[in-house]
Amino acid sequence: FLQTGIGAPPPGTTPGPAWPRFPGSSVLPLAADLSQMLRTFCAGVVAGVSLSWLYPRLLRQLSFVTRLVRVRVNGSSFFSIEQCLSRVARAKRPALLRELLPLLKLDGMVPMAGGTPHPSTFPVRAYQLELADGGVVRIDEPQLVAKAQQYMHDVTPGVGTVGYLPLLEWVRGHIAEQHAPPYQGWECCVCTGNADGFQRAWEALLDPGDTLLVCELDFSFSTSQLAAWVGGRSLRLEPLPVGPEGVDAAALRALLDGWAWRRLGVRPPKALFTIPSFHNPTTASASLAALRAVYAACAAHGVVIIEDDPYRMLAFGGEDPLAAEDAGAALPGTERAGLPPSFLSVDTDGRVVRCDTFSKWVSPGLRCGFVTAPRPLIVKLAQGAGPSLGVSSPVQVFLVEMLRRWGPAGLHRHVQRVQAAYRRRCAVALTAAAEHLSGLARWEAPRGGMFLWLELLGVRSSADLLDEMTRERVCVVPGAFFSAHETPPDTPFVRVSFAAAEEEAMVEGFRRLGNVLRRRREAGAAPAPRSGTM
Repeated sequence: FLQTGIGAPPPGTTPGPAWPRFPGSSVLPLAADLSQMLRTFCAGVVAGVSLSWLYPRLLRQLSFVTRLVRVRVNGSSFFSIEQCLSRVARAKRPALLRELLPLLKLDGMVPMAGGTPHPSTFPVRAYQLELADGGVVRIDEPQLVAKAQQYMHDVTPGVGTVGYLPLLEWVRGHIAEQHAPPYQGWECCVCTGNADGFQRAWEALLDPGDTLLVCELDFSFSTSQLAAWVGGRSLRLEPLPVGPEGVDAAALRALLDGWAWRRLGVRPPKALFTIPSFHNPTTASASLAALRAVYAACAAHGVVIIEDDPYRMLAFGGEDPLAAEDAGAALPGTERAGLPPSFLSVDTDGRVVRCDTFSKWVSPGLRCGFVTAPRPLIVKLAQGAGPSLGVSSPVQVFLVEMLRRWGPAGLHRHVQRVQAAYRRRCAVALTAAAEHLSGLARWEAPRGGMFLWLELLGVRSSADLLDEMTRERVCVVPGAFFSAHETPPDTPFVRVSFAAAEEEAMVEGFRRLGNVLRRRREAGAAPAPRSGTM
């Protein structure tokens, strides 16, 4: 436009003084000025847009650097989980009414503060539990019976109302014996199972826009709950490949080392969420060396580790459950040497939040678990208990009395009994799979837990078989149900549980699954490229 002479004087005319030409151009000075203004304006817009895009992304990277708080002290790395707390956790304050609870323990204090019902109104006068080993637990001491029917107002000094004090004493002893955390200042609180524990941890650590590292395949309840965080709180998930030992440490290290240019503008990961022992669904279990490698990668980049470990006590005592069952190999019980290692056991910095539960080795209906983490985080978890006031009081009292009745030797025998039951069931499942799924699927024998992870040969998507399996009256879980991806990819895997069905029914279930796969093969379904994780 500015090069064509548009706006120049008509042909054959001579421009007057008011129309001097721009040197070397037929364009009027006004047009030249407009051109320069337009170029300047466009350059300003481009620069402004660029800065508006780049500035917040640079701030995110800088906020990550400040969050690390990795000050070199005597050659070691200092880490404070308080620097990783979410804005919600930082804003939490103790309930003022609970601040009065310690006063009620003072001698001569008249309790006229709380709205706690009077024990004379409670309906139960005694409890009696008959245990599977023939033992009996009777609770008839009036104060203890009342305790089991009252709000659980026990206060841990400096922390808050985090559980029944005798139960917390047992939990701390259990953690010290099983994991021996190698740093000072860890603490525990009770929670209503693992799911409650890790969801409280998410709330205490994650802000909108944060990034959470997860396994690309994980417990389906976790992935479904995280979907709400992604959609409602702008949480970003970064799925990680899962190998025979869980999280692939080399892939994790490469991802974190190259994050700044591979994920430009995306907040670096704040936490890793993983199941280290007998992973659900893949059954992978990490060695001590694998845990150390993952821990080192997280420590180098200021990442908190949330370990969800419900299956650890279900170890079978050997690499091959069939051979171990046939040989009658010893079961580990509560012996630490025979159980998988944990991230907590290598946590030198205080960056691990460990979630345990009684669900898998006592009973799930108790809805009782416990979290171990640095004390400042436990304080925030306690403040996050809200109106639920934690685990049911009778459950906490029952557990303590049952654990006292057993003692360490009795608990060891009980855990061995649970391990023996699941090892036997696993052996039945492996035998049935070999009989009915040979040539149709492949798998590896788990060393513990409740599941087999089967790859269905020649199947593109196991989810496509749901209707056929339903007609055959056999129910297993398609692998896509465990995907952490927003759009789950096709996968030929299924998770088979050997925990719930009776042994004869389980064998029949494998036969029916084999029927489905044989019909699919005979119908001429073309084999498809496989995807998934072994």
